[in-house]
Amino acid sequence: MDTETIGRFIAVRRKVRGLTQQQLADELGLTNKAISKWETGQGMPDVTTLPILAEILGITVDELLKGELIDKIDNKKEYGMEDSYTVHRSIFWFKVMACLSIFFALAGNITPLFMLRETSAVAAFLFGCWFEICSVTVFMVFYFRMKSEIEFHSKTSASKENSILIRNQFMKYELWFWLLSPSALLVTMVSEALSWENPMMQTILSIVIAIMVGLQLMFRIRNTGKVTKINSKMLM
Repeated sequence: MDTETIGRFIAVRRKVRGLTQQQLADELGLTNKAISKWETGQGMPDVTTLPILAEILGITVDELLKGELIDKIDNKKEYGMEDSYTVHRSIFWFKVMACLSIFFALAGNITPLFMLRETSAVAAFLFGCWFEICSVTVFMVFYFRMKSEIEFHSKTSASKENSILIRNQFMKYELWFWLLSPSALLVTMVSEALSWENPMMQTILSIVIAIMVGLQLMFRIRNTGKVTKINSKMLM
């Protein structure tokens, strides 16, 4: 009995029925940790739970124990369609939240300019950095969510997507925004420590630092993307 196959089948059928792990757990009177263990192949439902679980998932007990629908052809088609839908949905939400992340990053660079008249430069750019942290957090949370969905459904999904290549499409725009406000904060703090007041030179130094660090990171990101693309072609 392949617990990983059964676990994956449970996860697919749960999503088909529109249930979360918590909702399925509530139906069975269990915790969501138990459902998570089943779906990752670390455990199996007990004998008394199998008929109830099968009924909730809309399958038979035999299909549940086999980890597939009786009609294998329909099973493969269903898996492919369901997995492709799940993958494309996670990609869609990543792209939506990546655009929101760009908005936060822009706000992090523009807001300090309006705050400089009312407060100190360090406080203004600290507030800008807070926006940048929000931007990075939103981007990375939805990136890892998309990556995990793609990896989980990679074997059966009809479309073969690459999370790194999708990430890089947005990263090249995000990177400069993420670096500019922290660079300005660094230059401002050093300038204040040295009592050096030259706004024009501070601005130029901030941009130069952001460009230098950004180019280094961009070079590494592009190299990662190229290696991933080559590996993807070799696997195909």
